[in-house]
Order: sequence, then structure tokens, then C-alpha cells
Amino acid sequence: MAELHKGYAAALFELSEELKNSAEISEELKELSGIFKKFPEYVGLISSPTLSKKERLNILEEALDNNYNEILTSFVLLMCEKDVIRELSGCAEEYEKLYNESLKSSTAVVHSAVLLTEREKEKLQVQLEKISRRNVTLVCFVDESLIGGITVEIDGKVYDGSLRRRLDGIKKVIDE
Repeated sequence: MAELHKGYAAALFELSEELKNSAEISEELKELSGIFKKFPEYVGLISSPTLSKKERLNILEEALDNNYNEILTSFVLLMCEKDVIRELSGCAEEYEKLYNESLKSSTAVVHSAVLLTEREKEKLQVQLEKISRRNVTLVCFVDESLIGGITVEIDGKVYDGSLRRRLDGIKKVIDE
């Protein structure tokens, strides 16, 4: 089931592209996935074998209650019906990758030891756009455990320029 979310995400993306509403689906899917992550007990409820499939679908349908695009609602209900609703988070991530690919854009997750200045962010964004040949959006976090430097994850690749990694490398050489 590890790759199941990719097939579901691809099918949803293909349909949303045909209907020209992939941006709307992307936003709503991120929102819904965030809600599911925030309330894992709800996902447990709508996945519970102690409730009939009909009861689980009714609970989910009531919760969605015309708050989301009809295609997304049908998609989520289908996932519930097929007992793969726990894969929604993975679907959302995969859908976002497909959507970004279609836009030729990427999101870079940046962890730095200290808060980056706007100038540093701009320079980093320009460099990452050159490397990836895409439009890049930065999502920045402070991680003091890095001690110094940054790590960047973009398009499945990790660039680790942290002092922590360098110190770990030195420690490994000394321990040998």
C-alpha cells in the first residue's frame, strides 16, 4: 500500500486538469489533509471497522457538507469507501508534486540555524531557481540543532550545508 497514494493522486490530478480546476483542488486538498493531520482521531473513526461502511461514509459526507469541490468530495468519499482514507495525506503530497510539475514550480523546505534575512532568502531563492530551472517558493524554518548553516529539500533532493553534518563527519573520521 506504500505507493497506493500515488495512483489515487495521479487520477485526481488528471481529472482536475481535464476540468481546469487543479489549482482549486490543490488548495482544498491541502486544507483537508491538514485537518486530517490535526485530528487523527477523526481519521481513525472514519476508518474504523466497528462502523459499517455506510455509517463511515455518512459521517464523512456530513463533515464535508458542500464545503469542498464536488470532485474532491467524491474523491475523498471513494477513498473512504475503498478503505484507503488513511492515504489522504500521501495523496495530497503527491498531488502537490504533480501540480507543481505542471506549473514548473517547486517548493523548497529550508531549515536554518538562525532566522534568515529577506536578502538571504532572495539570494537562496535565485540560486535554487538556477539549479532547478523552476520557479521556487521557500518555506523556511529555524532549527537550532543545525548549529550553523542550512539544509534545503527541493524536488526530493536534500542539500545539507549544516555545521551539524560537518561535525558529524569529523566525528566519524575520528572514531575510525
